[in-house]
Amino acid sequence: MNVIDEVECICGTTVEISEFHLGLRGETVPTKAPCPMCGRTLYEVDIDGMVLVEVVLDAVKRTGAVPPETVKR
Repeated sequence: MNVIDEVECICGTTVEISEFHLGLRGETVPTKAPCPMCGRTLYEVDIDGMVLVEVVLDAVKRTGAVPPETVKR
């Protein structure tokens, strides 16, 4: 697994992109990593595997964020 540094989209969403090389087919396919919030392509690679995009949440930087322990489930 290769982890790419955090990437910030134009829309303001910060994501972490990870590549998982599986080596199943032996050939690479073009793969895009879109922003989960707006859909813009943030990363493109030819890979024999998959690309994972995870939103990075930083409650300290966000004003008005509700702490998780106060949310009713």
